[in-house]
Amino acid sequence: MESDKTHDYRGEDAIQYESQAAETDWHGHEILFGLMYEFIKPDETLLDIGIGTGLSSLLFHKAGLQVSGFDNSAEMLEGCKSKGFSGETIKLNLRDAPFPYQTDSFDHIISLAVLNFFADLEPVFKEAARIIKSKGIFGFTVEEKKS
Repeated sequence: MESDKTHDYRGEDAIQYESQAAETDWHGHEILFGLMYEFIKPDETLLDIGIGTGLSSLLFHKAGLQVSGFDNSAEMLEGCKSKGFSGETIKLNLRDAPFPYQTDSFDHIISLAVLNFFADLEPVFKEAARIIKSKGIFGFTVEEKKS
């Protein structure tokens, strides 16, 4: 894992993010949704840690979940607004623990293509454990470290 580096997508990069995901044939959002599908129900709540443009949450939104999320890039969150998520999306750095949510406040949590930028995941996992409801799922992806 790389040490605490985050991507801060700005302007043009944020606009291009979803097309870049398609061009690189990245399907992490579809795979994670497929793995979680049988465990989710319409009207449940989902927090997307590092929501970006909302690409990773879109299928959950279409399945009827109330999607909330946070990201450190205001530009990426601008792309998220067009998705029509019913929950709140805010600008927040992942390192700003504790997260501004009540204990047991989300049915499920996801984080795609974000966690591999942090050397120490313990604070993130502690916060996820605090804010997720009992029997909720924390779905996430990490990438293989490239040499």
